Amino acid sequence: MKAIVYQGDGKLSCQSGVPDPEILFPTDVILKVEKAGICGSDLHQLQGRDPLRIGATFGHEVAGTVCDVGSEVADFKVGDRVFSPFSVSCGRCFFCQHGLTARCNHWQVFGHDDGRPGGDPRALGGAQAEFARVPHADHSLIAVPDEMGFAEAIFLADNFSTGWSGVQQARQLCQGPLETLVVMGCGVVGLSAVCAATYLNIPHVIAIDPVQYRREMAPSVRSGTGQLTHLSLPEAQSLIADQCGDRHGVDAVVEAVGRQTALQQAFELIRPFGTICSIGMHTEPSPISPGDEYGKNAIRATGRASVRTTVQEILGLREQGFELPVETLTSDDAIPFEEVQSAYERFGSRQQGCFKLMLEP
Repeated sequence: MKAIVYQGDGKLSCQSGVPDPEILFPTDVILKVEKAGICGSDLHQLQGRDPLRIGATFGHEVAGTVCDVGSEVADFKVGDRVFSPFSVSCGRCFFCQHGLTARCNHWQVFGHDDGRPGGDPRALGGAQAEFARVPHADHSLIAVPDEMGFAEAIFLADNFSTGWSGVQQARQLCQGPLETLVVMGCGVVGLSAVCAATYLNIPHVIAIDPVQYRREMAPSVRSGTGQLTHLSLPEAQSLIADQCGDRHGVDAVVEAVGRQTALQQAFELIRPFGTICSIGMHTEPSPISPGDEYGKNAIRATGRASVRTTVQEILGLREQGFELPVETLTSDDAIPFEEVQSAYERFGSRQQGCFKLMLEP
């Protein structure tokens, strides 16, 4: 098959002759990939912060059509349109039974390795390929609704659900009233969090990004009537100092960047008893010590989202009329595999208009 293969030193290539995935367990499904997403966390692998074996197939966002099923798969058949969260889950263990699917006892992440014997035991082939194997298919796969396209399914399967879960976590963990929430980082995940926070009627949402055009996208994803402000960090610091008075900071920050500097800035913005929900993927040591947190009575939550659970909540709201900002944040034209290197270069440089990009075999 044709697939995107990691070459090391920030390089990817489209290669033919990569072995097709096969059914390894009776609960597996093989997908014909219709679209695969480009995600900000891919940059950690490309830039060497999240090690990946040279020769591994790349990517973790996938939607497609079922083309083969294992003998124990009950809920899907050949021809079904489906998508999968980036992390597969069994549906049976303690964590899955409590909706905490991100840490299923049998979790695997697409594109985490290339799946060869002797590699990472959690290894699973990448999603940026003509075909992909999905373990634990009955619980991992989600049917694409009839009126939903594959691009919207991919947007929901990772970025939007991650942003949504960060805001919901802030609501659940906040000590005292949640009246002002900062979203730090206006990439696709951060803007998804802005959409979620405004929809969930948080009274004041402040979107922060150093790149002007990115933060100016915030009003286009507003989904509620609360106050929404988009600022640079210095502007936000000044506003917070003026408006928060004796609170000495905001109630919560959703940190959607995944870098040490952003985490430190988030900590400086919250009030005592404030909350940080860090949904950006972190690969470096935390700049915030337990003593820092103790000194501020702060709560900090981190880790990847339990997308399998979150998707069900969002699909239910979608049936009631909630609209995902997929057209605003997703590029119209799918990019052929052969142009993958230039696509990641444009994405990584944060070119204007280059938000959610989709690849097509």
